[in-house]
Amino acid sequence: MQIFIYNPNSKGGNYKYAQYTTNALAEKGAHVTLILPKNSQPNNLTTYSPNDLQTYRPILLSDQPNTTNTLLKKLYFFYRIFFNPIIFYRFLKKQPASKIIFNDFDQLTAIFWGPLFKKLKKKHKFSIVLHDPDRDAYPGGIKHTKRSMKAIMNVMDVAFFHEQLPEKIYYQNFPGYKQTIPHGIYPPAKLDEKLFEEINQFKQDSQLLVIPGNIRYEKNYQLIIKTLQNIPECKLLIAGAPSSSSVHIDELKKLSYEYKVDGRIFWLCRYLSESEFTSILEVSDLILLYYQQSFTSQSGILNQIAPLKKNVLISDTSSALTKLAKEFNLGTIAKADSAEFFVKGVKSAIIDKSYKQYWDNYLKYASWDKQAEEIIRSIGE
Repeated sequence: MQIFIYNPNSKGGNYKYAQYTTNALAEKGAHVTLILPKNSQPNNLTTYSPNDLQTYRPILLSDQPNTTNTLLKKLYFFYRIFFNPIIFYRFLKKQPASKIIFNDFDQLTAIFWGPLFKKLKKKHKFSIVLHDPDRDAYPGGIKHTKRSMKAIMNVMDVAFFHEQLPEKIYYQNFPGYKQTIPHGIYPPAKLDEKLFEEINQFKQDSQLLVIPGNIRYEKNYQLIIKTLQNIPECKLLIAGAPSSSSVHIDELKKLSYEYKVDGRIFWLCRYLSESEFTSILEVSDLILLYYQQSFTSQSGILNQIAPLKKNVLISDTSSALTKLAKEFNLGTIAKADSAEFFVKGVKSAIIDKSYKQYWDNYLKYASWDKQAEEIIRSIGE
């Protein structure tokens, strides 16, 4: 079985997921080629060779523009999301009948590239991984989202998702096959001892709360910073790079000064290496996955926390993350978007000494092996 995986980014959660998926499918005997930007340097794959089961082809446009000008960066972004699908389309035209997986996709321009790929459906079988299935809030407005997602789903034969799909018209009208798959566990990297010690010195005798990963407002930073004054036994670590130019770290820092908790917050607002990320998880006493009600997907961070068996606080939402937490009894679940229930949840989680025992069943469930089995079964039909 020949599989091509489309992934137009060179860093972040989807990029990491694509690499592990490639490895898992190759271990099942599939010939897998990961399609990436030219600036990519995969950590888990060999360099390209036609005889390898797992390979990568860096044929897409770089996702790192050579400019710091905001306007030029935006123009380059639109240039990239328009031409990358065309590059992939032209590549697939020359390939024999294969299975295609869109691990990520260019939603804004789908009304242009969707009809192109439909022309290839007689030869190729198309599938998509819906990591973040609620697309309504993406740029372009709700009308454009419905048009673009319809164009995307009209190409696909199989839609993969984690645990559950929101009730959206673009999924309800999808005539293809829908299949839930586990996310897969990310093994922890070696500890960055220097960073670990630096944070430990900041932490001292306090309970350290950590909000890890890309900084996006759905992670409830404002609420958590405001309520930090009500849990004086705790300090807070905010670790990760802004997810977009719309995220303003200075505004969050200003808020911490207003509520007089600035001295109890450690800011690590940049892209973290694998070792640094392991360090911030290990040094934590409680990891906050206390997302807003609008969060509807699964958090890949959960699968980096799992092998470390850390304590977590999770908001009660309609997300796949909450569904898994309830099913496997992971951590403490608190009512979403409530300062009162957040504080209660933190205090309850801190005194919970039994949380580690529940991770084992989840680790058995969320394996790359099971994920690869479901993908091959679904796209092989």
